[in-house]
Order: sequence, then structure tokens, then C-alpha cells
Amino acid sequence: MKTKKMKKKIKFPDFWYESNACWGWVRSIEDLQEKCDLQLDKSFGTFHSKGEFLDNSRQHHNGSMEFGTRGEHTGKKTLREFLIEYKIEF
Repeated sequence: MKTKKMKKKIKFPDFWYESNACWGWVRSIEDLQEKCDLQLDKSFGTFHSKGEFLDNSRQHHNGSMEFGTRGEHTGKKTLREFLIEYKIEF
């Protein structure tokens, strides 16, 4: 008899996001999509694709659970790398 492997559900990692276009807690994919949409909006944001949003949003220089595009967000980890680390598809 074959047994089913149980997939461990990974909790969405809460983090703060801050840019000139938007800021606030990201606690779900929906929150992340909202921030991305604002960054892609011609009136507010500066990015042209979701990929640009993920690759240009960086971790805070102190390594905290904060990402964004402001001057203090100069850490090595991008938002894309962070989501991959937590196995979150976006």
C-alpha cells in the first residue's frame, strides 16, 4: 500500500514593505500583489514588470524582515530570493 506524502504548508512570512509608492505589512499573497500593482501603476511606481518589482526590491541594510526600494534597502537579498527561500510562488 502506497502512502501519500503530506505536504507541509509553509506559513506566509510577514514582512514590512516600503517604497515611495506604497508601504505597509505584507501578510499574504494578496498583500504582496497589492504592493506590486501599486509599484507598476504609472501614477505611483517606477517598474514595468513583476520581475523588475521582485529584483529591485531589496532587504533593509540591517537584515530585518523589511523590503523595499527606499535608500535604506541596500541589503544583498532581493524580494525574489526571499520568496524562493520560503518556497512562495508569485
